[in-house]
Amino acid sequence: MMRWLGLGLLILVLMTGSATAAEADVVVVGGGAAGMAAAIEAAETGAEVILLEKLPMLGGALRYTAGTISGAGTKIQEAQGIEDSPELHFLDSMVEADFLAIPDLLMLYCELAGPTIDWLVEDLDVNIVEAVFAPEHTLYSVPRSYKPERVDGMGAVLYGLLEGIERYPNITVHMETKAIRLLQDPLTDRIMGVGAVDGQGRYVEFHGVQGTILATGGFGSNQRLLERYQPESSNWVMITASGATGDGHRMGAEVGAGLTHMEFVPTYNYGFIRANGQPALVYVRSELFGGIYVNQDGERFVNEMTTQKEREYALRQQPDNIMFEVFDESIRLANNRPHINAFCESGEIASAATIRGLAAEVGLDPDVFEATINRYNAFVEHGEDLDYGKEQLMAKIAEPPFYAAKLRPLGLLTLGGLTVDTTMRVLNQDGDIIPGLYAAGELLGGVHGTHISSGNGITAPLAFGRLAGQQVVLAEPFSLGQTEAVQEDVELVDGVFRAEVESYGGRLTVEVEIVNAEIVRIDVLSHQDTSAIADPAFATLIDRMLEANSPHVDAVSGATVSSDALVEAVLQAVTE
Repeated sequence: MMRWLGLGLLILVLMTGSATAAEADVVVVGGGAAGMAAAIEAAETGAEVILLEKLPMLGGALRYTAGTISGAGTKIQEAQGIEDSPELHFLDSMVEADFLAIPDLLMLYCELAGPTIDWLVEDLDVNIVEAVFAPEHTLYSVPRSYKPERVDGMGAVLYGLLEGIERYPNITVHMETKAIRLLQDPLTDRIMGVGAVDGQGRYVEFHGVQGTILATGGFGSNQRLLERYQPESSNWVMITASGATGDGHRMGAEVGAGLTHMEFVPTYNYGFIRANGQPALVYVRSELFGGIYVNQDGERFVNEMTTQKEREYALRQQPDNIMFEVFDESIRLANNRPHINAFCESGEIASAATIRGLAAEVGLDPDVFEATINRYNAFVEHGEDLDYGKEQLMAKIAEPPFYAAKLRPLGLLTLGGLTVDTTMRVLNQDGDIIPGLYAAGELLGGVHGTHISSGNGITAPLAFGRLAGQQVVLAEPFSLGQTEAVQEDVELVDGVFRAEVESYGGRLTVEVEIVNAEIVRIDVLSHQDTSAIADPAFATLIDRMLEANSPHVDAVSGATVSSDALVEAVLQAVTE
């Protein structure tokens, strides 16, 4: 255990003795949408669940989102007469993903999304009125998004999940408890739980008899990790959960988990730095009424009415990833967004009485900027955008005062993470299952491809969290803690002895040689167990028996039937 701990924790454990431990059927790491959904589903079966959250409150990314969710074939759509299906949801989402999502995972999500919406309504009492289009995202082919009302100032989904957690006395929540490492059995590679540091700085181990679910979120709040995969992200505005620091990515990688799509970090053209230096999402959307985008050179660079993806891509190609959304007084009045009006009045969105004055205000070349505005106004007058082919030429930019909102790419989440199968079991770099380890939520990689469709960012963690909670309780439990095979002493008699016992895969035969009352040799003559798991276990246990000169060695936590069978065989050989 010690070799995995940092120096401070190593000193702490050495000073305080062995680490304290807690045990449950299931350990869930992360108290966001996925973690809470997983805990509720596991608890529903009667399982004892430990839920760990490193922050002082549950919620994760749900505390940083407007709460839009999505799903096809819901009872809400049926009541509205909307024909929809998981297959259509899949096709819309795959287009938004640039066809780079892992098909099996995306299809699985789309099949689970509709029932998850119904679950929110029927089990968690989330009030959802209707399915709608969500204009802040690329539109679905049918209304498939839902915007639950807030409850007591809190997102309705978060409120419902918190109420759900409270219903189950078999869920124990540990706040301000940060998981730092996965506990892995050296013989079988099975994950037995996590080591964590609690609010008092004490190292504690939490053991999951049936499994451990990682639901630690993304890595958008870890600037170093973000820049490793997106070097230009230092110029972005990231509004992600404060706990989204890639803890699960790191812990998973340390036990050999595969990582995929780590470079996929979608952004929106809404990143704004307030006058006080705080980042904010500012949804100006003046382009809906005739506003345009210019870069730091004072030139247009994209069709302002194209898809969100294309606008995002275009902005990320501009110098310093900076753009100015430019509009005039008539467009501001037509737009009439209260928060935008307030920013214009306060001066946080720059303004001036002339185009050249606005250029000076925001640091653009006045000649270039003025030429850009004049050229665009001519396009509006003649009804054709010769530069970018925009068809919605609604208004000239001609009525003072003139405004320019300085915007950057805004990141709300990351789309890369651990590789899993369709039962949420984590896979290693070779595609093999890591026993005892499950994952859900933003921690997963491959579900959404390059971009995420409307509402999928909340619904997918809920759907896959529920699935992980349902699957983990089906796993075969294993024994935790050290147990002794036999308590009484064994009198060793010189000679060569054999024994045969039944093991997991069939018969296991051993030969033991004793000289001068010492065990000098233990050979496994034959076995039918899985060699990749059994052989390392046999080698380790044989070394322990030879060193102890006894078959009475402590079985390692999570030891398989194979290792137990070896102990039994040697014991029989030396006692019969």
